[in-house]
Amino acid sequence: MPTQPQHRAPGQESQNPDFPPGQLPLMIAAEVFFAYHGFGKRVIRFIWKGRIMHRSIWIVLVLYLLAGLPATILQAQTATDAQTPSRWAKDIRAFEAWDAKNSFPADAVLFVGSSSIRMWPTQKSFPNLPVINRGFGGSQISDANQFAKRIVLKYAPRLIVFYAGENDIAAGKSPEQVLKDYRAFVKIVHDALPRTPIIYMAIKPSRSLRPLWPKMDKVNSLIRQFCVNDTRRFFVDGAGPLLGEDGEPDYKFYLDDKLHLNADGYNIWTKLLDPIRLIGELNLEETSLALLLIKKGMGPHTVSQERLDKVTSPKKAEPGTVRKTGNSETPGANDLFWVASKSSKVFHKSTCRFAARISEKNKVTFANRDKAAQTGRRPCKTCNP
Repeated sequence: MPTQPQHRAPGQESQNPDFPPGQLPLMIAAEVFFAYHGFGKRVIRFIWKGRIMHRSIWIVLVLYLLAGLPATILQAQTATDAQTPSRWAKDIRAFEAWDAKNSFPADAVLFVGSSSIRMWPTQKSFPNLPVINRGFGGSQISDANQFAKRIVLKYAPRLIVFYAGENDIAAGKSPEQVLKDYRAFVKIVHDALPRTPIIYMAIKPSRSLRPLWPKMDKVNSLIRQFCVNDTRRFFVDGAGPLLGEDGEPDYKFYLDDKLHLNADGYNIWTKLLDPIRLIGELNLEETSLALLLIKKGMGPHTVSQERLDKVTSPKKAEPGTVRKTGNSETPGANDLFWVASKSSKVFHKSTCRFAARISEKNKVTFANRDKAAQTGRRPCKTCNP
C-alpha cells in the first residue's frame, strides 16, 4: 500500500527537529555545568553574589532549566504509551460515535479484528446479511479483549468472524501467548453470549512476514485444536487457498505491500464463509446455528452423523408475515415487522434500535411496510425499511 503522507501539527514546522521538546534546556544546563569548571567558575560565583543580576532571578533561571527534565521523561513515556492498547481509544470512540448517530442491526454478523477485517468489504461481500465491521488496523487479540464490551458485546451478535494474530507474532509474542489471548476472547464472549458461534479465520501467509510464518502456522494449529471440542468455536483455513503451486503466497491475491489481501484474496475468504449466508435466509430461533454450520461443512468438529441428521434447516421466514393468536393478528416474535410511535410520523423496522425505545403502550405495529406507509408515515432514514 502507498505510504500515507506525514502531516505535521499546526506550528510544528517552526520547530527544530534536531532538538526534541525538553532537550534544549538540558543542553543549556550541561553547558553551564561544564563552564563552571575553569573560567566559568569565577563567572558563576560572580553572578551568584548578585553583582550582575539579582540572586532570585538566577534561581528562576535554574528552575527553568530543571523544568526541561519532566518534558524529556514525558517524551520517553509517550513512546512507551504508543505500544499499549490505549492507542486505539480514538478508533473505539469513532465506532461509538457512529453507533450514536446510526442504527446497528440486531442479530448481526460481527466482523472484528485487525486491518484484514477493516479492509474487508463485508457489506459488499455479504449483501443479504446484517453485517457490522469493527476492524481496527494494527491491533492484536489483546486489544479486542480490552475493548470487547464496547465493540463486541454491545451488539449481541448472532455470529462473530474474528481475524487477528499476525500483529501479535510480529510484536514478539509466542504462539502459546496468542492462543492464551484468543482463549480469553472466547471466554469473554461466551460468558455474556453463550449461544454465539465464533469463527476464527486462520492467520494468512504473507511474503512481507515470511520469516515469522512458522510461528504463525503454529498459532493456526493451536487454535484449530482449541476449536475441536466445542461446537461454538470454528476454525476456517483461510491460509491454504492463498498459496501458489510453489507453496508460497500467491502474488495475485495480495496488494503491493505483500501483506494485505486484494479483491481476489477477499473473494477467496468470502467463498470460505459461504455457509453463513443462511443467517440472512432462515429463521434460526429454534435451531442451533452452530450445528447448521457444521452440517454445511464448517469445522473442525467431531460431531456424530446421527446428531447432525437431527438438524434440519428451518423454513424461510417471510418478512412481514404474521401469526394468528385467537381472532387477532400480531407479528410473530421472530419475524420482521414495522413499528411506529402513535405520535410520530416515522416508522421503523422492528430491528431498528429506535424501535426499541418506543414503549409498548405508545407503539403501533404494522405487519408489512405498505401498511405502515398507508398511514401517512415516512420510513426511518436510519434503518431505511
